[in-house]
Amino acid sequence: MVGGGAAAWALTRGNDGSSKAASTKSAPPAGKTGVSGPVAPATVQELTVWTTEGLVPAGLLGDLGLEFGKGGSSPGLRLGSRVQPKSGYTRALEQALRAGRGPDVFELDLLTLARFKAADLVMDLTPYQERFDGDTWFPAVRAACTSGSRIMALPLSANVPVVLYDKGLFQTAQVGVPIDRPTWVADLEKLRLANAANPDHRAVYVPGGAWPILASCVWEDDGTIAVQEGDAWRGTLDLPGSVEGARFFRHLQSYAPDAAAVGTDDPAIVTRVTRGGVASVIADSSLYDRVVAANPAMRAVLGAFPIPGRTAGKPSAVGVRGTVLAVSAASLFKEAAIDLLALVATDRWRSRIAADGRLVPIRTGLDRAVPSDNPMIPAAMAALPVGGRAYPVAPGWSDRPLAELSRQTLAGADPLAAAAAANAIVAREFGAVAT
Repeated sequence: MVGGGAAAWALTRGNDGSSKAASTKSAPPAGKTGVSGPVAPATVQELTVWTTEGLVPAGLLGDLGLEFGKGGSSPGLRLGSRVQPKSGYTRALEQALRAGRGPDVFELDLLTLARFKAADLVMDLTPYQERFDGDTWFPAVRAACTSGSRIMALPLSANVPVVLYDKGLFQTAQVGVPIDRPTWVADLEKLRLANAANPDHRAVYVPGGAWPILASCVWEDDGTIAVQEGDAWRGTLDLPGSVEGARFFRHLQSYAPDAAAVGTDDPAIVTRVTRGGVASVIADSSLYDRVVAANPAMRAVLGAFPIPGRTAGKPSAVGVRGTVLAVSAASLFKEAAIDLLALVATDRWRSRIAADGRLVPIRTGLDRAVPSDNPMIPAAMAALPVGGRAYPVAPGWSDRPLAELSRQTLAGADPLAAAAAANAIVAREFGAVAT
């Protein structure tokens, strides 16, 4: 525990409950009474913050807590950060909040935010959006954090799929960074033909379970995933644009048929890329760090570009994923929690979080914070302002409809027929609120 001004910052790990056990959320201590003699020690109060492993370095969390304490906005209040394991985090968080023993401020996956909002577990942050510079967020990020015109959380990071490529293989095949989808498809054929004698060559490696890439194809062909109708949701993956997008996804995936059963975050992707022969792969920006960690020699040959769109010079539509900080609707320290989020939203702290955490910023103007050695982050930042889309902000959102559409389409079913099963999942699950 480190002292800092009027507050202290406690950093603990795991689910031992020590942070909560050491404090109670009672009213702030009263002022001086003028009565002489010994004064009983005040009850320790704590603003608790939960984050997951790997999101923000512990040292940065400590510095943030110290600066918050020095601000003096919440005298007598200690900040306690607990770094939670990623496995089972969302379920454990939801259970803790429903039981009244959850944190005041917590990290949350962007795509689960609507579920927590529908269950009245998060505080409405709309009145404070000016303190968070909400009008500067990328439009897709803002839309993803909004439900019924209400801001639900402060975005921390945003990510979209981009193309990571081998400069040497591209140069040998005499292809460059494509300006549009037709050029890209033609280049993929050039890469395939130039390496026809190599059974390990893949012009582009697209995991069959990579539903964010399927969503990108759907949107770029003017399709949609689902629409809200009152409290219900209707799947729209059978619309012409959605079907064409699914067909294009199948075409891309055909360059790596061995990846049909590989999921979005499967370690097999890193293994396959580092083995050599993969000219390009579509993934989010964390892939670069994982590939270079596994094979440092690849650092010199890797580049990146946004997924090409149908219009020359305009990146493809891409869905936004990421993380947010939300405030518990049951917190007794809401004002202090807002102060903490406002501090995180400053340029200085946004820059530090993006740089130290190697995250894609959620708005422009933070280019200096982008790690210079990861080409996928600038590519993502180029795609976000023009191509970024929000996934359906549905309480029962899951990737299951897109995963089902991918599974059936890659197994040979016509995308229009496969869309029926996917749409049924939307109708059955997207409007549901877990209890």
